[in-house]
Amino acid sequence: MELDEVCQKAEAAQKQTLALNDEDIARAEQLAGHLEEVWNAETTTNRDKKRLLRCLIEEVQLTTEEKRYVIRIIWKGDATTELEVVRRGSGTGHITSEDDIELVRLLAKEFDDAQIARILNKQGRRTGFRNPYTQSNVLSMRGRHKIPKCPQKLVKDPKEGPVTADEASVELGVCTSTIQRWLQDGILAGEQLTPGAPWRILLGDEVRKKLSGGTPRRVG
Repeated sequence: MELDEVCQKAEAAQKQTLALNDEDIARAEQLAGHLEEVWNAETTTNRDKKRLLRCLIEEVQLTTEEKRYVIRIIWKGDATTELEVVRRGSGTGHITSEDDIELVRLLAKEFDDAQIARILNKQGRRTGFRNPYTQSNVLSMRGRHKIPKCPQKLVKDPKEGPVTADEASVELGVCTSTIQRWLQDGILAGEQLTPGAPWRILLGDEVRKKLSGGTPRRVG
């Protein structure tokens, strides 16, 4: 039967494995050593994060108790993490914090709803229902509190920027972790509207000459 043939093809496809060459293995090892940066990179989509989690997590167990939920995560290699979430009564209100609302009001002047959601999540903030922020609920929040959307994209000079940390790493030929270290050490100047927001870095001729190739050096 046609259904049996489809099932057989699906099973065969699941069993197929593609051999990695030396370059692929080296790249995977490099990314594994910078997992937090990979996770927080602007280019890492939600789909990418789900695929990463499937590679890292063996099983998730949920136990429901009278006053809490207990979540037990079993990682590949048998390491475990336990989390708990307080159960709310049916009459409990779910109110977004005023601090979150004011931060969204500030961020909406420069970022779209998807970017705002990523920034809020990087700061560990949660909605009134204790869920991660998404593009949809940021949009809803703006509507409820009459917060205008971002009027326009930040104007960039084609040569100087400002650019993000990821863009600066490409321009200067170094990895993103080096850019982050230079920013922390004051070697490279940049600013964030709030922690977790994309960096705004200016790359003038002097900065490029000083930092290109990964070795800070005196100019002039």
